[in-house]
Amino acid sequence: MFRATGKRQILFILGLAFLLAGCFPPPESNLDEQRDPHYLNGRRRAESQDHQGAIEEFEKALEVNPHNASAHFELGVLYENFLKDYAAAICHYEKFRQLSPKSENAEKARERISVCKRDLAGSEFLPPTTQIIQKQLDRLTLENKTLHEQVSTLEAQLKERSAAAARIAASAPVSAPSVSHATPQTAASPSTPVNPSPKSPQPPPPSAAPAEPTTYVVASGDTMNKIARQHKIKVSKLESANPGVDSRHLKVGQKLVIPAP
Repeated sequence: MFRATGKRQILFILGLAFLLAGCFPPPESNLDEQRDPHYLNGRRRAESQDHQGAIEEFEKALEVNPHNASAHFELGVLYENFLKDYAAAICHYEKFRQLSPKSENAEKARERISVCKRDLAGSEFLPPTTQIIQKQLDRLTLENKTLHEQVSTLEAQLKERSAAAARIAASAPVSAPSVSHATPQTAASPSTPVNPSPKSPQPPPPSAAPAEPTTYVVASGDTMNKIARQHKIKVSKLESANPGVDSRHLKVGQKLVIPAP
């Protein structure tokens, strides 16, 4: 009797276990998560560089399944690398590690969390207002340097003109006033033609003033070689006129001094 009762209890426990197993299916695998239509759309948009659209699709995948670890990982990558929202990236990486601790990307997520924390600390080291002021200060410093160079060029041209004018004035002959000693007996008669006095040599016309430098605003696709060819000057001359400019990394809107050819 006791043995029969024990067997019944074992069978009852096994049946209950099978029943519970049917009520609570195993958790969804990463492969199943990645079959979600929103997840697939997010991957396609990310590959086509539509980062904002990819974020929206991965967010929809999480609305359907909040435990979609793959979607959390993709969102972490997008927030870190493209939106530079390091706080949001850390949140999604942490969620991925909680949902999929044994995944092959779990260690990578941990490393990215450390990097994001450093980047977040660096971006918050200066308040936003201080960053704006620093950018304005850099811009004003560059403009001030350009103005100083232009003033120096104009001063040199003014000195050259003054020296040229002084040379012209020194080379011009100075004629002394003539004194007539003629007497009534030796004075020329009105009918006698009088040769006009030779004209004083005219000073040569001043040389043309050298062309003044101009300012050029860098446009998209511009390079030092392209700008030099456009203004018919040598690249070395253009670089010498702009010593503070990195010729390999021109920025759109940057002002360059264009020297005279």
